Amino acid sequence: MPKRFIWFLSVGLLLVAIGIWHGATLQEGHTWVGDGPGYIMQAQAIAAGTPFQGTNYAPNPYRFGAPSLYPPGFPLLLAPVLAVFGVSIPALNGVMVLLLVFFAGVIAWLFKEELPGMSLPFLVAFLGFHPLLWYIKHHIHSDLLFSALLLLSLYAYEQASQEEQTCVRWTFITAFLVFAATLTKVQGLILPITFCVYSVLRSRKLSSIALVTLLAGGSAYVFYQFVYLALDPHTGSTYVELVSSTASRDHGSMGAVMWQQSIRIKNTLVSLWANGRPGLYALKMAPFYLSWPFFFWGFFRRMRTRFSSFEVFTVLYTASLLPWSFYWDRYLLPILPFYLFYVVQGVLELTKKISPRVTAALFLVAIAGSMWMFSGRYLHHYHRSVVYNMAGPFASADVQHFIAEAPALLPKEAKLMGEQPRSYALLLDRLATFPHRGRFGLPLFHDLLNLNVTHVIANERLPENLKALLTTHPSLFRLKYYTPSIKLYALHPDALPSTILPAHAPFPRHTVIPLTLSPL
Repeated sequence: MPKRFIWFLSVGLLLVAIGIWHGATLQEGHTWVGDGPGYIMQAQAIAAGTPFQGTNYAPNPYRFGAPSLYPPGFPLLLAPVLAVFGVSIPALNGVMVLLLVFFAGVIAWLFKEELPGMSLPFLVAFLGFHPLLWYIKHHIHSDLLFSALLLLSLYAYEQASQEEQTCVRWTFITAFLVFAATLTKVQGLILPITFCVYSVLRSRKLSSIALVTLLAGGSAYVFYQFVYLALDPHTGSTYVELVSSTASRDHGSMGAVMWQQSIRIKNTLVSLWANGRPGLYALKMAPFYLSWPFFFWGFFRRMRTRFSSFEVFTVLYTASLLPWSFYWDRYLLPILPFYLFYVVQGVLELTKKISPRVTAALFLVAIAGSMWMFSGRYLHHYHRSVVYNMAGPFASADVQHFIAEAPALLPKEAKLMGEQPRSYALLLDRLATFPHRGRFGLPLFHDLLNLNVTHVIANERLPENLKALLTTHPSLFRLKYYTPSIKLYALHPDALPSTILPAHAPFPRHTVIPLTLSPL
């Protein structure tokens, strides 16, 4: 049989196995925390034909928690699913499993000419079955789609750079993928920057392909930042401004932020080798440290013999994570295939003079070790999913009862304040915003009035300043709902003495209150 057919068959069977594993091991419930509810609400607005009318989540200008609207790429993908199935967790989980398989398939396609023999299936299987991706696929996030688009863009750019006869076609494909990636996450702008840097390093000038991708990425960013966000009624500040203000306010210096991010990135890479077995910490650290000589050998060997945009992207994307003031393991997802790729390249380079049988035996040992690591991690994950439930804080009976009964207690024009506001905005179909810290007593109550807040959801995660306000000024609130773990209060501003009422009218919803920034 032709080698091409054998390759497609073997990779296809591997991807089917990955899909079956992740589909069969989906856990009940859903974590309604984080970005997922925001993406779902945005997709609902697109499905309803009202993409520019905002969602029920309204950012608090005193505290950046999340943008009011994300780039529309991922919500556009979810919109048809929500239009057909509604907010169906099985349907949304199915989308995430398909995206995971798609991501694994893109990795195989990207490296199909780079890794010989067993090395490519090993790399795809290691990432495809990895417990980190098992965890990521249980959350409604854009990272799997974004990572796949990044890798496809790199592949298309390499084709456009190498195949002169099909340059126009591949240039158009590359520009489209860059546009799609930037409309999925603004970090997609790293792609045209990568291509510009690479073209200058390779030929001492900007190539036409790099310029076209720069135009495509810039157009996507301008559309999101100055059209899509500008039309949202709940914000008047850009995403980058809010993130940068949070970084300066919370950390004080960019150096501190970058150092903290580097530690987090290192911890993610360490966890890639975790075995999930208590007391075997050294067996997690040993492969992590052993991987780096192979990584650097493979990386610098490629720079000398086959320098490509892969190396520039690896450095620039990793560097782009350092200035951010927040971090999740999934942010490193686009880099993990390259980290493993250079490790495998280093192993192949250092063992190429050894018998092929010995090299094959080494990969068999690596496969056996991976299975041993994964088994411990999956047992640990399943234990956590049984004990803590995938639904997290929204799994308790008290919260479930509150979600069921609160809509009858809240007028449609209500605006809620509490932790996890995007979750409450989706589940209760009311406006919701984050609480903020740093203000106390009556000035804090005036902030609530300025933000048009009508109700406060109190639980153990509520900031201490707001808990103190509820305790020290009970006359300003009316208890509307009570359980031991969650309470609903309605604001009662009529109880304020007229002499201390705020002298100004409440801020309209679209107004952003200026933030006082500490110096860098």
